Amino acid sequence: KGEKAITTRFAAAVGVLEKPLRDAQTGAQDTRKKLIARAKELGAGDTRARDVVDKVRKLQGEWQASAKAMPLQRRDENALWAEFKAATDSIFTARDAARNAAEAEFSAKIKAHEAVIESLNALRQASDVAEVKRVLREADTAWRAAPELPKQHAGKLESRYRTARDAANKRVGEIAAQAEQARYDALLAKIALCDEREKLFD
Repeated sequence: KGEKAITTRFAAAVGVLEKPLRDAQTGAQDTRKKLIARAKELGAGDTRARDVVDKVRKLQGEWQASAKAMPLQRRDENALWAEFKAATDSIFTARDAARNAAEAEFSAKIKAHEAVIESLNALRQASDVAEVKRVLREADTAWRAAPELPKQHAGKLESRYRTARDAANKRVGEIAAQAEQARYDALLAKIALCDEREKLFD
């Protein structure tokens, strides 16, 4: 009975000593859980905002400070950290996905404009006026329908488009001139042939 009483008193004394630690660890767990909630809330918002990375870094700093001030039991610490890390990692994953989508969208817009310009550049070797005019009409329609671009990119592409369009219009004149020259050469050939025939009967 004496040993049992001593053991009971010892356990009670240890319990009294451990209570502040348990309370402190409970408070530290609550702090960690609040940080997890804030990270999840941040991930549910606009992850492309400029200050998102700074906010995540701040949360990570607060987590480190909390972990240093009051370590938890390994099992609890690992579980909470895994949840916090998953929440912060999801933010960076979402940012990467949004950035990649934006880059793909921008690239598609550039390619749409480039395709119109290339269709005009291909007319430099054309020999059919009707074909050149048809491509010019289609290019004008496609250019007006192409997605809008930021000014710093739109200006350069617009300049290239105008240059290619001017070259295509110039090509129309060149084809017409070549056709006229061909008709003139054919007429001269006919005249020369007639002269030769007349000489045969002289």
